[in-house]
Amino acid sequence: MSNVAAVRSPAPALRALRLAAVALAALGAAWLVARVAAGPLLAVRSVVVAGESPLPEAEVLLAAGIRAGEPLLGLDPTAVRARLEALPLVRRAEVRVLFPGTVRLTLDRREAVALVVAESGGRSLPALVDADGTIFALARRAEETDLPVLSGIRLGEVGVGSSIGAGAASLLADLAVLAERSPALFRAVSEVRIESTAPTETSGGAAAAEGAAGASEGMAGPEFLLYLISSPVPVRARGSLDERLLQYSLMAQELLSNQGILNDIQELDFRGGEVVYRMKEG
Repeated sequence: MSNVAAVRSPAPALRALRLAAVALAALGAAWLVARVAAGPLLAVRSVVVAGESPLPEAEVLLAAGIRAGEPLLGLDPTAVRARLEALPLVRRAEVRVLFPGTVRLTLDRREAVALVVAESGGRSLPALVDADGTIFALARRAEETDLPVLSGIRLGEVGVGSSIGAGAASLLADLAVLAERSPALFRAVSEVRIESTAPTETSGGAAAAEGAAGASEGMAGPEFLLYLISSPVPVRARGSLDERLLQYSLMAQELLSNQGILNDIQELDFRGGEVVYRMKEG
């Protein structure tokens, strides 16, 4: 019998463990090499400002708070968007991360639909307000003052970026729609004065004007006086400020002007089922 002891091979589990350790080491080395090689590709290399930006690019980049060379994967698009939308002139912002190394900022500017008179430092100043009811800039150029005036609201001391409140929200939205769909009718509006934000009963004691049906029948919402550039006689209405109301107002005023009595009328009333007018006293 041979005295040479038999040599046993390592157990299968031990071999598998050694192979796994070697594989992990190789993967770690590969990841480290890739990390070092791809470092420049995972950093912010450029920022592109797109859309109709209301601000110079340098101001946009400063507000966004994005620095060249910072890690791209650590960038928080939601936080950048919030900083950009905090700017009074910016209505909406979109932030997209584009590999390799580019951040794209798309800005939508606020569009003025009306003027309001705001108090600032003891002075009354014309300010621009958009469809959302945000005062986003002071009116400084002549073309910026060629807008309907929204009155009948108490603003007090307000700053750029302030909201004028929910009471005028629907009228501002209506003006925005009117400006887009019927620019000529929009330009016919001189002033919109808010009288009440709650529906009221139409008062009687007025004569019906011929040839036009009421445009605000059955509508709840803010009551307002509509002043047109073509006439000194205001139109009292409630609810929507839309194309139909403008068209009926112009028709009624033309009819009354042809009858020679327009200058004797105090106001037209579109709140009921018929267009009525009230004569001036005396």
